Amino acid sequence: MRLESGRWPEFSATAIPMRLAEQTIGSLSLYSTQPRQWSDQDIAVARVLADVATSYLVNASKVHQLEELSAQLQKALNSRCVIEQAKGITVQQNGVTIDQAYQRIRSHARKNNASLRKVAEAVVAVGLRV
Repeated sequence: MRLESGRWPEFSATAIPMRLAEQTIGSLSLYSTQPRQWSDQDIAVARVLADVATSYLVNASKVHQLEELSAQLQKALNSRCVIEQAKGITVQQNGVTIDQAYQRIRSHARKNNASLRKVAEAVVAVGLRV
């Protein structure tokens, strides 16, 4: 903006880098409705604000990653539960071992181009026999 002040005379701006270690991840832009020179104190305050904003962005990103991981783990746990239920039902219906029940479910899934979870859900919910 400083270089283009003639183009936009109603604005005066400066940008403060938002740094994470040695990497710049963004910038905090300061604007004024009047042309001006930003004082050292203005820049120092802006740097503190940029550091706070950087911390917030980093923490928000970490929270988002943890929420995604938690959702993925919950989905995996739910899948595991229904697969274990299906194995138990298959053992009871067919008089086979747990390993044989798993192999039957897995084989059915492969033959029908279905996920293991979908086959297990069908065994549990609608009585699919494998």
